[in-house]
Amino acid sequence: ENSKKNATECQLTPEGLSEIPGRIRWTGFLKNLPEVYSDLTALALTSKNEGTPVAVIEAQASGCPVVAADVGGTSDAMPPRPGELVQDGRIERAGGFLIRRRTPVEFANAYLEILKGRFSPHPDARSLMAETFGVARLCEDIAHLYKNTLAACRPAD
Repeated sequence: ENSKKNATECQLTPEGLSEIPGRIRWTGFLKNLPEVYSDLTALALTSKNEGTPVAVIEAQASGCPVVAADVGGTSDAMPPRPGELVQDGRIERAGGFLIRRRTPVEFANAYLEILKGRFSPHPDARSLMAETFGVARLCEDIAHLYKNTLAACRPAD
């Protein structure tokens, strides 16, 4: 972790980016994520590839709108919104926008919707995150997995 951070800092230093106050803040590991997400206008995830994007889940659970590329497990991490709106390059979800065509214009347009106040997360977005990705759900899933595995391993009578 530290070596990656140092390598990134070294890459940015020649550009002078790390010298500009307010442009980059090297925080290291943070524990107060709900507070961090509440300070954001929106979370942008522009990845070309994703597994399960935990930052997308955390942001929505904190009430922070998300603008995310429709790659990997991102669509699973962004629950549908009732009456989901599908526009050319994006899908409006409960917690933000899922960008289907990963162009800078599509990301910018979705972000502008948030900045102009034309989008806010669905009132149930936080509870949907807790129901879908919370500790209680995880424990239930694991218990169900163990019960089914044990039942399958029992010898036939």
